[in-house]
Amino acid sequence: GEIIVNKKRNMDEEKYTRRLRHIYKLIQKILKSDGKVILLFHEEREEIHRRLISILESLNYKLVRIEEKSMAQRLIGCRDRKLGRKLKIYILRIR
Repeated sequence: GEIIVNKKRNMDEEKYTRRLRHIYKLIQKILKSDGKVILLFHEEREEIHRRLISILESLNYKLVRIEEKSMAQRLIGCRDRKLGRKLKIYILRIR
């Protein structure tokens, strides 16, 4: 699924953060002990990435690797064409 900050959908950054925490707690319950979590994160602001890593570490996830990919941005509505082209892939395990 997708969780995004979108004020039209009543999803501000605080609610977004709570939802992320909730989802990653659920994943912990079902992930096998040697399993991996792969998270695709489409956000270019580094402070948001730092917040995500902080959330994951507080939930006892260990960051194994981060990969960065470039991608073509779909032209839907008004968008800043300079942003939205980077995708980070987080590979995680539970400690």
